[in-house]
Amino acid sequence: MSALKNSATEAGSFVAPEALEIEHTNVDGVHVFTSADLPGFHVGHPDLKTAYEMIVPAVEKLVKLNTGEVIRYRAETTLEEFIRMLEPNPNNVVNLDDFRPKIHVRPKAIAA
Repeated sequence: MSALKNSATEAGSFVAPEALEIEHTNVDGVHVFTSADLPGFHVGHPDLKTAYEMIVPAVEKLVKLNTGEVIRYRAETTLEEFIRMLEPNPNNVVNLDDFRPKIHVRPKAIAA
């Protein structure tokens, strides 16, 4: 679980997350995005741009289904920034098996 606010309270009721870390994995050529901050969140598509564009609408829909509230979110990480995270960097040695690039998503009203 990330250090960000969890969507479930101790009482078990759902609270819309103030921030989410969306993790990316590539599974047999499909770009899959999930988040421990939003139970049930899972989107994927073979095209990275399409998968990325599915993130915010899916977050908003899942929050609405769980809370009844319409909350507009935005990705703090642009597609271009995310693509750069995926590019090999000879100055930064990373174990790619453990590397999970993240996209940060926040409600528009409190986004910095």
